[in-house]
Amino acid sequence: MYRREYTSDWDFRDSNTKEYTHCYHNYPAMMIPQIARKLICDYRPNDALNMILDPYMGSGTTLVEAAIKGINSVGIDINPLARFIAEVKITKFNIIEIEKSFNDILKKIALRLTIGNILNPILITSQNMTIGTVKRI
Repeated sequence: MYRREYTSDWDFRDSNTKEYTHCYHNYPAMMIPQIARKLICDYRPNDALNMILDPYMGSGTTLVEAAIKGINSVGIDINPLARFIAEVKITKFNIIEIEKSFNDILKKIALRLTIGNILNPILITSQNMTIGTVKRI
């Protein structure tokens, strides 16, 4: 008979399962990232792994962990929500472009606030004049 041995190698009770992009959506029955990470690390052949296929990717946990390790991956799922979540979780962004766009938006907001502060007293004065004119009539 097979003798069971307890090992803490697969005990992730105290692990942060919502790190990186794993926190984007609470997908039902989601594989915790530490399991995918351990499988990738422990079973990759001689540290050479070019591609991972996840035929039931769910929310893309394996795809995210593969991306973290610099491994290309392909995921398949019949559920369109799962495909959308996985795509969002593994999308790579150019931080320089994001910062540039953010700074452009801040400049436009600052310009509008500046123009608003200049025009606002004029509008109030104009309103007061109209109210005053109406009262005189």
